[in-house]
Amino acid sequence: MLNLPTTASPGTHFTIVFEVKSSTKLQEPIIVSLGVPAYWQVLFKKEPQNQINQETLRYIYTVLPPKFAKAGSFTLYVYAKRKNGAIISKKLLIDVLRARRVEINPVMIPEYVKEGDTLKVEYLIHNQGNSQEAIKIESIDGRIEFNLDTLKVNPNESVRIKNIQLIKESDSNSWETPLGIKAYLKDSLVPIQVINLVPVYSTKIKKKDPYLRFPIEAGVWYTNYMIGKQNIAGIQFDIKGKGFLDTKSKHFLDFTAHGPTNIEIPILGSYDVYSLNYSFKNQNFIKLGDYTLQFNNLMEFGRFGRGVRIDNEFKKIGFSGFFIQPRFFNEQKETFGGSFFLKPSSKFRVSIDYMSKYMASRNSVFWSDLLGVSTKFKGKVLNWETEIVGNRVEQKYDYGLFNRVSIQLKRFQLHSDYIYAGKDFYGYYNNSYLLVNNLSFAISKHISIGVGNNITRINPSLDAINFNTSPYNSSIQAFTSFQLNKFSNLMLSYNKQEREDRLEPKTFHFKQDFARIAYNLNAPKLIIWYEGRYGTAQNLLLANDANVPRESIANSLQPQVRVFTWMWLGGIAEHQRTSKFSTENTLTDLFFYGGSLRMFVGEKLSANFSYRNNYAPDELIENRSLLDLSVGLRLKNHTFNLTAGQTFIPNLSADFQKNTYLSLKYTLRINAPVAKNRSLSNIRGQILGLSTNASKKGIVVQLGEKRILTDENGNFYFNKLIPDKYYLEIDKSTTPFGVITNVKLPLEVNLKADSTSNIQIQLIKTGGIEGKVLFEDSEKIATNYTEKPVVLVKLFNENESFTTQLNENNEFSFKEMKPGTWQILATLAGNQEGFTVINAQQTIEITVDKFKKTEFAVRPVERQIEFMPRTFKLVDNQQGKKQNLTQAATDNKKKVLESVSKNTKTNQPQKTKLFDAIPIGFIPKPETRFIKLEVEFRFQLKNRIVQRNKTKNIESKRVSSISPSDNLTKSVASNLE
Repeated sequence: MLNLPTTASPGTHFTIVFEVKSSTKLQEPIIVSLGVPAYWQVLFKKEPQNQINQETLRYIYTVLPPKFAKAGSFTLYVYAKRKNGAIISKKLLIDVLRARRVEINPVMIPEYVKEGDTLKVEYLIHNQGNSQEAIKIESIDGRIEFNLDTLKVNPNESVRIKNIQLIKESDSNSWETPLGIKAYLKDSLVPIQVINLVPVYSTKIKKKDPYLRFPIEAGVWYTNYMIGKQNIAGIQFDIKGKGFLDTKSKHFLDFTAHGPTNIEIPILGSYDVYSLNYSFKNQNFIKLGDYTLQFNNLMEFGRFGRGVRIDNEFKKIGFSGFFIQPRFFNEQKETFGGSFFLKPSSKFRVSIDYMSKYMASRNSVFWSDLLGVSTKFKGKVLNWETEIVGNRVEQKYDYGLFNRVSIQLKRFQLHSDYIYAGKDFYGYYNNSYLLVNNLSFAISKHISIGVGNNITRINPSLDAINFNTSPYNSSIQAFTSFQLNKFSNLMLSYNKQEREDRLEPKTFHFKQDFARIAYNLNAPKLIIWYEGRYGTAQNLLLANDANVPRESIANSLQPQVRVFTWMWLGGIAEHQRTSKFSTENTLTDLFFYGGSLRMFVGEKLSANFSYRNNYAPDELIENRSLLDLSVGLRLKNHTFNLTAGQTFIPNLSADFQKNTYLSLKYTLRINAPVAKNRSLSNIRGQILGLSTNASKKGIVVQLGEKRILTDENGNFYFNKLIPDKYYLEIDKSTTPFGVITNVKLPLEVNLKADSTSNIQIQLIKTGGIEGKVLFEDSEKIATNYTEKPVVLVKLFNENESFTTQLNENNEFSFKEMKPGTWQILATLAGNQEGFTVINAQQTIEITVDKFKKTEFAVRPVERQIEFMPRTFKLVDNQQGKKQNLTQAATDNKKKVLESVSKNTKTNQPQKTKLFDAIPIGFIPKPETRFIKLEVEFRFQLKNRIVQRNKTKNIESKRVSSISPSDNLTKSVASNLE
């Protein structure tokens, strides 16, 4: 074998070059042939024309596997036989590669739908690959009828499924809803999606309130706390409002009034809040009362207090100013400041910031003045943020630096955070240092690798309501992440870490090395989180002892199961065996357990419950919930809430760290009128058409839920409508049979403010079309298309189009159509390559009160070899022996590709002669040389319509075009036929 490919793609030809060798010179011709599997085609073969006195014979075959040849190994055989000798054979193995191609086509999409309709849209799933596909179908916003876990679709097979979707209600009179499905192939994370946006019109007029209303929630709270051994109860009011104050949405107001304060410990909203926020055109902002000041990262990252703040933003510049008295940070008495920023583009911003704080720290009071520059850049590849701040405190100077960089360049991702604050820096941080870096690289869509480090030694000035102790941390890690499928992923990592409690007395300080495995599954009915660690750990709070076991093992499992569509059940199980928390430097077993329940019964009732017995010491650095219960009930404008539980607060004394609470709340929602819409609109309409004597009285015209009868002249009216988009309909049952409107219904009406829209709708008489599609049988063909295709029939003109499908008798019809000239088109939704429609598009004239008849024919098509003009070569025999065999095979393959490519541009086979009359000159005799004449054939693959009564004529014409001028020509013609 000189050229034998090991693999082949379905529907793509390949070339085999081999030689047959004899130990002696041949005295008689031998017969050589190539045996191929069923439905495989030998497109071209080239064999020696003179075998006598030859020891080596070279053969070239071009073979085409079927488009739907199954993936796997196939056997081809080379046979050689003397006239009276035995058959000698050689086995050739070819692996057909797997080709995956699944197409999804909606059979028919509605042009519009009504609010509240239940739609059934049929989809055709066609496997155009060469192996069976296991496909999981999901609806975008509905459900699949008779849905199985997976659909198994064989090659060249189509499956029909129905997507059932309820068109939900909306606050608008018209909108678009997505109709579609997603198909997940096995071992593929990226779904095949088919989504169509379909117009929806409401059956009710939604905007019929002439007033602009401001939503307000007014409620009352009862709270009961058990802090240590002390029981405290209280009642609070809670009033909130948020919304626009004008119909043009320029003025926006947000206010809260909550109080009074019940207890000194600010938990569970026990402290009072009074705030008022106003904005104009989303550019000018004013905050009064209680608010959280987040100025920048270094000066003030989050401070809750009482004061005022003003922000103004224009096209390129802006400024802000503020004053605040912190409420839950005793070391800071009052603060004021402001900033001016320049925004030359939407990507870049630079600002100058100033802040002054009146501090009480270290048994002294002082002013801390901060001045800095900050920049931000946001692009597709690079995101960058930097702050540099200088600080002066009583003639002492220090500085702070913040830098954040994020780069995403193709498969690389880099994220870096850096914070530095000096010992005499009194901004949000003091005597702090942070460096966090993460670098990852995506090897493929499913696998990523990366490294990272985290050095955190920060001292933030946190409000008491933040409940976080911010421990010191230092760690490095290397990881590999595997995206197993669309629902689950797996991470493997190696970590070195040191953690230290920042508070005194310290509850933990340890270092550890460990390997980690983490698995996450987030499926529609099951959620699983598992984490396992194995390594060594050392408790640094105690003296180093070489005899202390360093082994550290941890396993955590958190499953959640969707028991019903409205309920989830979950559990927690965790075990740690380590000495890093032990006060005696011994291995200790720590067990943590708990459970959870989540319920959502419609939009009215919701409930959540969770319990956990405890946490590891290094997890008790922030507010932790040990027991939590919340129940909410919503009845129209009334809401009832129950909240209860037990929490752990880290930065309190031991007697007050665990506290129990109970809260009951009632809320009333009020939509207060703030402005009247004085720009109402009207619709005036008239039904016209038919004869002047025909009655137009009593026709029902509908706009949303409003219905009105026309008078004797066909007039109708709709008054005092909010400017918006509406859809107008006519009740078909109130018009005569065979009569339709000249405009397409429902009719879209766009009402402008303070206007009257005049509409005229004309009634006209109609005709129709009836037709049938004939499926013509044919012999089984090599392409092996056996499934009957889905035929859709479309009727259209310049303004309208209608689509239908065939009934069980392959019939179709279009009733009550406008008179005039229409185009009717039959198309295939499946097996388009295997069938064709004869006379697919027709012109039809529809006349009043008559049905026109028409027919279409569907026939299968077949692949056909069409020979093109060839060229002659005069080749030096001695040089020909040196010809590279691989190059010859490549050239031959290239010619086949050119011919097949050329075929795609041609609709009908061309009649060509196999040989052209090309004169060949004589070769001079001074030097005797052997000349070999090589014939190179070019051919095309053509699709032809199979016709039993014409096949013989076509073949006879091809044979007759071969001129039997000499033996060489006869031999080649015979072989090619």
